[in-house]
Amino acid sequence: MGYKLIFFLPFLLLPTTCVAASSIIYGEAAKMCAKSADYAAGTRCLERQRKQTEQALQQTLAAALKQVQSEDWLEANADYEDEDSQIVVDTANALKNDQVAWEKHKALFCQVASSQISAKTPNYWVLSTQCEINMNKARIDELKALMAQVQP
Repeated sequence: MGYKLIFFLPFLLLPTTCVAASSIIYGEAAKMCAKSADYAAGTRCLERQRKQTEQALQQTLAAALKQVQSEDWLEANADYEDEDSQIVVDTANALKNDQVAWEKHKALFCQVASSQISAKTPNYWVLSTQCEINMNKARIDELKALMAQVQP
C-alpha cells in the first residue's frame, strides 16, 4: 500500500499553481488509476486507458481517411474527375504522412514533457503515459475538426 501511495502521490497532491501549466502530463486517467488496489493494478489500469485512446485514435483516423476520399469531401467542378483522381490519392497520402509525423512528435513531446523527473523512476512512466493519453485525445479532436469541414 505504501509503494502505491508513493507511486501515484504526485497525482493526488497536484499543486493548483502548476495544474494549468502541466496539464499535458496530468489527467483523469492517472487519478482514476491511482485508486487501484496496488501498484500493478494501477499500471494495468493506466495502460488500458492508453490503449483505449490509441484505438479511438485509429478509428477516428480511419474515418478521416475515408472522408477525405469521399464524394462528400470533394468540391464539385474542381480540378479532379472523381474519387480516383491523383489529388484524392495525394490528400489521403498527406493525411497518412501527417499521422506518422504526429506519432513521432507525440513520442518526443511526451519525453520532453515528462523529463521533470528521471526516466528511471516509476512516476516517469505514469507522467509519460498520461501525456500520451492527453495527446491522443487532442489528436482525435483535431481529426474530428478536419472531418467537420465537409462542404455543404
